[in-house]
Amino acid sequence: MKNISHIYIVLSFFIYIISCSIIYMILKDMQNNRFDKKVNKLKNTFGKEVLKQLNNIKSKKDISKININYIGTKLKNINYFKAFNNSIIEFNENEENHKFTKIYLSNFEELILKKLKKNSKKDDTIKSYQAFLLGEYRLNNFEISNFLFNCIGSKSIYLRVASLKSISKIGNLNNFINAMLYISDENKYINSKILVDIINQFEGDKILLNKVLMDKFNLFNPSIQKIIIENYRNSKVIVVKEQLLNMLKDENCEKETRISIIKYFSSIKYEKAKDEIIKILNEKDWEYRAICATALNNYKDGKSKIALLDSINDRNWYVRYNSAITLLKFKDPNIVDIVLNQEDKYSRDILSYAMFMEDKISYEKYLQNLKKVEVESIC
Repeated sequence: MKNISHIYIVLSFFIYIISCSIIYMILKDMQNNRFDKKVNKLKNTFGKEVLKQLNNIKSKKDISKININYIGTKLKNINYFKAFNNSIIEFNENEENHKFTKIYLSNFEELILKKLKKNSKKDDTIKSYQAFLLGEYRLNNFEISNFLFNCIGSKSIYLRVASLKSISKIGNLNNFINAMLYISDENKYINSKILVDIINQFEGDKILLNKVLMDKFNLFNPSIQKIIIENYRNSKVIVVKEQLLNMLKDENCEKETRISIIKYFSSIKYEKAKDEIIKILNEKDWEYRAICATALNNYKDGKSKIALLDSINDRNWYVRYNSAITLLKFKDPNIVDIVLNQEDKYSRDILSYAMFMEDKISYEKYLQNLKKVEVESIC
């Protein structure tokens, strides 16, 4: 009986904890709903006033100190502060407005720094939102830069990304480069696609940014180097092509970096790079050969054609397939006959497969070609 009573006590305790948790969540949800309703009401009054002042700055109209002070006094209230930020975010949806936001927010810099000091001691979720807002404000001073830089060292990926995004939006070149170097040195993980987007979003001097990234290229680890090159490729940055070609020629260069450079030259056409790509097409590493076979699609001439007609006989399936796909993109009517007349059955097979994958022949025709190759092989 004593054991049964203990079990009932324990069960009662758990029921009490669960009940308290449910009640807390319900009350919290009700509190959030009330908060959201208050903020939504302010959108049509206080929020419109904020947008009006922002548009006045955009139109080069003066804003009285009384109106600025009115906004500043209201920002001490959390509901008004939320409505204020919503208006800033709405105004910033137009990229052309960013510079006017910065001018406007300079009127509330002291208040923002007080909020920053308070939130710097909060948890990572609040810090992440604070970091996001600082990017929307686009204010550039020591306290803000220091807060964002410290957040990059956080274990929270969300906080790290939010902070780097904001540094990029603020557009201070030295701060952004130092943040990138820190991420590289400390191997702080950020998804590569996100990091490419962050570099592309930089709101300072992008031409100077691309130059400095190349000047300091060797200071970054291979993963960051790959991302920098991908940014050059996506943004069609051509001023770095000679430097990238020199790196490509360096056999001691990291494999990951060299492959990224080949991909760069597959998008950015540079005739001097063609010979090096053809040379690498004969290297021992099949990954180099495979990516070079694709890259030659950007250099459709006789020399590339000869190299690909050779690499379509490669012992590696991916190299053969990439070579076949690229040859088909040359749109030379003689290429199919040349390959199909080769003695190597694998090159004929892969060309038929590539033609099927590119919708140049039907599946039935592909099977016929495949059967023909098999019969000739037996004979």
